Amino acid sequence: MDLEKNVIEAIEDGRTILAIKLLRESRAIDLKEAKGIVDSYMQERDIQPSPSEMPGRVGLIGVLLLLAITGYLAFGLGSN
Repeated sequence: MDLEKNVIEAIEDGRTILAIKLLRESRAIDLKEAKGIVDSYMQERDIQPSPSEMPGRVGLIGVLLLLAITGYLAFGLGSN
């Protein structure tokens, strides 16, 4: 798959959203098509999205951590 150099650099830097934006601008394609092309490129080369590109997973980890700390403070310190 031939992609523009700046799109490839953005993907390899973990900036998937920027890569999609650059691809849309350079080829005048819609969001769905650009995302599909970028996703295919990443899958072919086994490139994982950066954590900042996965807000659902990062948000879930944050919530679980907050619950663990709250539980420790509520039950761990309450028993002293």
